[in-house]
Amino acid sequence: LNKMKILGVVDGIGSMMVGARGKHEILGNIEWRPYYHTGTFEANFPGSFMVKSWDDLSEEQQNQCMEADLIIGHPECGNFSILNTKGFKQTDSLDLPFYIDMVNRVKPKLFLADNLPKSLMTLSLADWHKMVPGYKIEPLWVSNWGYGNTQKHRNRLFMMGVREDLDFQFVPDEREHDTLVEDLIFDLPRHKDIPELNHIFKKDDDFMTGFSSYYFLGNPEENKRKMTYKEFKENIILEGKAICVYNSKGELKRRPGFLVREMDKPALTLSGGGFAGADNIYDASTFQPLTIRERARIQGFPDDFIFYPLDYNKVPQMYNCLIKQTGKCMPIEFCTYIVNQMGEFIDNGIQKDPKKARTILKPNPIIEEQKELCADFLFHSETQD
Repeated sequence: LNKMKILGVVDGIGSMMVGARGKHEILGNIEWRPYYHTGTFEANFPGSFMVKSWDDLSEEQQNQCMEADLIIGHPECGNFSILNTKGFKQTDSLDLPFYIDMVNRVKPKLFLADNLPKSLMTLSLADWHKMVPGYKIEPLWVSNWGYGNTQKHRNRLFMMGVREDLDFQFVPDEREHDTLVEDLIFDLPRHKDIPELNHIFKKDDDFMTGFSSYYFLGNPEENKRKMTYKEFKENIILEGKAICVYNSKGELKRRPGFLVREMDKPALTLSGGGFAGADNIYDASTFQPLTIRERARIQGFPDDFIFYPLDYNKVPQMYNCLIKQTGKCMPIEFCTYIVNQMGEFIDNGIQKDPKKARTILKPNPIIEEQKELCADFLFHSETQD
C-alpha cells in the first residue's frame, strides 16, 4: 500500500500533519524555534524525528528526507500580521528562507507553506518563482472556517508548489456552517484541573502573562510589578468585547487582539504572539483565560493530542510555550483536507474534479495584485477567482 511521505519544516508541533496520522507516512519535523521543543511533537508523532536543523539528522534520516513527497510547514507570520504596526522587511524572518532552502535541498513533489497575504509584500510571487525553480507556484486564499473550524475570521494564505512534471490541481471545498464555541467545549469540566487533558485553570494568585499592573491601574510606579489574575479580574476595563489598557502616556486604549469570548458565538481568533505569547481570549463571565485544551478544541485538535508538559503549573515558564503552541499552530480541518487530497493524487493518481470547486471568501486584493503581475508563469490562477 502506497503512503505519501511527509516532511515537516518549521511545522511547530505538527499541526499541519495531525490529520495525516495513520493515513500517510510522517518522517519528522525540522523546527528551529525553541518553544516547540517541549516534547509535544515527539509524544504525538511516535517514530518521527524532531530536530532543530538538517545537521542534527543522522545520515539515515537525511536519506529519508530526500524521499519526501510533500514538505509542509507554517513559517513565522507575526511580522506580517495586521496587528504589527512597526513594518517589516525580509530580514525580519528566518523562517521563509529556511523553509525555501529545505524545499530546494529535498525537491519534494509538492510543498505547502502557510502565511499571511502581507508576506507577499516582502517575498512576492515572482520571488517565490525565482527562489524555488522547477515548481509551479499557486497562492491559495483559504477560509479555515469554511472547512469546519469555528474561528470565523482566521483566513490564511497558503503557498502551494507543484513540481513542474506533475499536474496536481488543488480543488477547494469551503462551506458555511454554524459551529459555536459551546459546541466544542460544553463537555469540558468547569473549574476542575485535569492535567492529562491539558485542562488546567489559572489560579487567582498566578501572575498574568505579559501584563504589569500599570496597564490596568494607570500608575507608572506599578510599571514593573506583575499583575495577578485576581487583580486582572477586579480591574479589567472593557469596551464591548475588547480589553482596554493604559498606554505609556496614561491614555486608556483598546488593546488590539485581547478580547472576551462568548459561548454562543463563533470563536475569536486565537493568538500565540504578543507579550511573549500572552493569553488573548478570556471568558466573558469569569475573565478566566481559556485552558490549553479549550484552545486546542477551538483549533480542531482531537483530545488524544496532548501538549507537554502536562502540568505547566509545575514548570511555570512552560505555560508561555503552550500558549504559543496552541495559538501559532494551524487549525486542523483545512490542513487535513488538502493533505488528504494531495495524498490521493500521489498514492493513487486520483484528481478531484475542478468543476466542483467551492469557495466562500472574497478575493484578497494583495493576492489578486500579485497574481496579475505574475500571470505569465502562475498556473491555475483562474480556479481561485
